Amino acid sequence: MPFSVPDYLKQQFHIELHPQQREALDAVSGPVLLLAVPGAGKTTVMVARIAHMIANCQIPPEQILTITFSKAGAADMQRRYETLFGSLGWAVPQFSTIHAFCYRVLRSYCRITGGQIPELLENRSGQQSRTAILRELYSKINREFLAEDIEEELVSSLSLIKNSMLSKDEVQTLDSSIPRLWDLYEAFSAYKRNNNLMDFDDMLGYAYTALRKYPQLLESYQKKYPYLCVDEAQDTSRLQHEIIRLLAAPQNNLFMVGDEDQSIYRFRGAHPQTLLDFPRLYPKARILKMEENFRSSRSIVDRAAVFISQNRNRYEKNMRTSADMGQPILAPQLHDLCEEYQLVVDTVRKSNGSCAVIYRNNFSAIPLVDLLARQGVDFYIRDHKTAFRNHYVIGDILAFFDLSYDPSNLRAFSRIFHKTGAYIKRNQLQTMDTSPLAAGETWFDRILEQNQDQSGSGRARYISSMIQALKGMNPQKAVETILGPIGYLDFLEFTCGSSFSNQAHKLSALQQLAARVKTVEELLDRIDEMDTIISEHSQNKDCPLTLTTAHASKGLEFDTVIILDAVDDIFPSHSAVEQEKMGKLDDMEEEARLFYVACTRARKQLIIPQSNYSGDSPITPSRFISRLLHDPISADTGTQNALFPGMRVQHPVFGEGQVMSIDRQKGTFVCFFKERGTRTLLLDYLKEGKLKRP
Repeated sequence: MPFSVPDYLKQQFHIELHPQQREALDAVSGPVLLLAVPGAGKTTVMVARIAHMIANCQIPPEQILTITFSKAGAADMQRRYETLFGSLGWAVPQFSTIHAFCYRVLRSYCRITGGQIPELLENRSGQQSRTAILRELYSKINREFLAEDIEEELVSSLSLIKNSMLSKDEVQTLDSSIPRLWDLYEAFSAYKRNNNLMDFDDMLGYAYTALRKYPQLLESYQKKYPYLCVDEAQDTSRLQHEIIRLLAAPQNNLFMVGDEDQSIYRFRGAHPQTLLDFPRLYPKARILKMEENFRSSRSIVDRAAVFISQNRNRYEKNMRTSADMGQPILAPQLHDLCEEYQLVVDTVRKSNGSCAVIYRNNFSAIPLVDLLARQGVDFYIRDHKTAFRNHYVIGDILAFFDLSYDPSNLRAFSRIFHKTGAYIKRNQLQTMDTSPLAAGETWFDRILEQNQDQSGSGRARYISSMIQALKGMNPQKAVETILGPIGYLDFLEFTCGSSFSNQAHKLSALQQLAARVKTVEELLDRIDEMDTIISEHSQNKDCPLTLTTAHASKGLEFDTVIILDAVDDIFPSHSAVEQEKMGKLDDMEEEARLFYVACTRARKQLIIPQSNYSGDSPITPSRFISRLLHDPISADTGTQNALFPGMRVQHPVFGEGQVMSIDRQKGTFVCFFKERGTRTLLLDYLKEGKLKRP
């Protein structure tokens, strides 16, 4: 008599598998793509399917390989399997990340060839680190210093090239601010080869090459693992998919689980298109769906389903739930970010269950961490990788203060003199006399002495006097003086290009800190304390309040979720907004998927504050809020959201406007937009779901 996994789960653990879950459990042979919406119980189904394969299909556990996206994901799935089926006495099948598997392939390859596995670059530090190598190569190729604001973009771009298997021509079409990117990629690759080094991306590339080059090696792994399961398939890259295709052939007993609606790592090479191409890549493939969300209330599920359905490149899904409607999604209108942070504190204090604050960027946590610590609210901060004090923008601000307290500080002066409105060029420092200053003399005076053109000397001396005055100002005024009159914000806007909004966001976090202290000394002390506070709370995993980025929230769930950063140019990002204006929608759809992931972390309550100001600067609430809360405007009469003259609308490019007239015979309507004037649009445009109520 066959062993009924569904009956076993129900009797032993009170877990009842629903029809779509049972269908997935029974899909053992051939290529299968399982599309699982958020909260569908995919981990339970995946391990239950493995148990079914072992118990009823006589497949030895050691012939089943499950590959997932992260070490945490692999460990979680193995724990889940052992919790549910460990008592049955079966051997535990292999749960592995793609990188761990590829490392095993390389070991096998080296045994065959007598070669040596290259040293892992990520294990190096100091002058031999990846950062040091890239800085040297960048300086040599571009004849300029690698600025910190593009260093992170360079690392991501190099990973993207490798994972996406891009050619030179394809790299040259990338929207990148990095000059000579392909030359940098080739130089970095050559350096690693010549020094017997590899990074995690190379590990994949070498394994792929080895499997293709040595058929006997590939065949040994195909025989060892005739059954492949792949979790989080939407986040794997093109290179990773190619490795999986090699392993799955020729039997193609491949069970891929994912959701293209939750693909959020395009910037580092995630290739959800493979899910969309699955029927073409595997002509006999079956496409299964698990569409019931067992996590969230109906109010959250219904709105999230409508929200994500407006993306273009996706499978049609009907996400649903049998849960009660629950509390409505809240989007309170607030004056500024100060009220937003206080809302978090008040909500957490009233909450009885688990709570998460989810934000787009790590720096958004800084003012909140400061406030929570000041008000004695305990929290756990997850995967916070940004050292606040060490970021170059914050370092520049600190250098201004250092120079204010010590006008003879040459290090501070060397860091910032060319980042002001003093019209002093960076190369002038090389010929400046650096002997000790005379009484009352400043480095600005010294550098001006050698400058034959004195046309800007008055401006330079004014800036020098403003810097000296900083230490006596209140902290908010001091930071505003650095940004405005001294000219640092203009410098950032000129040099940062498309990344300027990111740097301005970091400065906004600093301004929030400055508003909570009385003296510059207190501000400097608080900046020093922030990294310590964050480090201490990164160990506090049992706390009911979690702070996390949207990316790091994937796979988690909480009773209450508060989403910060719901501001146009942050969430969605500035680059996505600009790309959409040019008709390029891929970045905006990625941002929408990330917002969807954040929303679907909530079980009972979802709160998305809408602030109108950051300090004194007006900000625009995210277009995603309207898209989440309101159905797309319809061209059909008689519907709840039917278009009518006088209706106020929000266009993704033209902004807020009002419908003036509708001509159904011509299939057009006329809108007046505050910023773009009168425009005539096609009624067919409404089918794309992009026109909203503001």
